[in-house]
Amino acid sequence: MSPRLHLAVGISGQMQHVAGIRRSKVIVAINDDPNAPIHKEADYSVIADLYRFLPVLTLKLREAKK
Repeated sequence: MSPRLHLAVGISGQMQHVAGIRRSKVIVAINDDPNAPIHKEADYSVIADLYRFLPVLTLKLREAKK
């Protein structure tokens, strides 16, 4: 069974990791390196520092849940 969503947070996209996530329905990459190979595999890419982006994402998701 393939995951519906894979969040690749701070992952550069080395071949071993990419091979394991390719069957995911949606891949979201969060990495501050715009040249990281993971961005080529991702359906959605966020070019940002994960330590700054994740707290904002978490807050927005909690607000949306209310």
